[in-house]
Amino acid sequence: MLYFWKKFKMKAFIHILLFSVFLSAVSGCERDDLCAEAIPKTPGLVMRFFSSANTDSLLPVTNMRVKFVGINDSLTIGSSFTFSLDSIAIPLKTGVGELLTQIVLINNATNTQLRNADTLDVHYLADKEFISRACGFKNNFVLQNITLRADTNNWISAAQIINDTIQDERKAAVRIFH
Repeated sequence: MLYFWKKFKMKAFIHILLFSVFLSAVSGCERDDLCAEAIPKTPGLVMRFFSSANTDSLLPVTNMRVKFVGINDSLTIGSSFTFSLDSIAIPLKTGVGELLTQIVLINNATNTQLRNADTLDVHYLADKEFISRACGFKNNFVLQNITLRADTNNWISAAQIINDTIQDERKAAVRIFH
């Protein structure tokens, strides 16, 4: 009888031990840390292009290339796509504090004889906002000013800030007249 009792206690102990290990493993699970698509990311600077003759009328730009001073990458609109464009979201440099992004907008980028480049200096304040452990940080921006560098043949006539706070890409922040 004593042998049976010891064997029973040992089986019960093993079952309790296995159940405890299983319970601690299941209760220690966390949901996956994935950043959902709906969570806002760092927004770009949304520019809309308007006619300088009729300032309320959108005027698309064709075959435009966007370059960033100090960065080797460029964004080409129209060279491999055949569509006109009346707005664009341009990424700004991220960080904290007062920043400057120099943007070169090249009109007729695919035609070497008609190509025309204008440079915009965008001064802004950047602030990091913590979203979550999975998503990390996003930047929000406050535009200070935007300056069109004058040259002998500007295709852009003016740039105007219409929304100085950039927290998403739903509203245009800058109007470009050409």
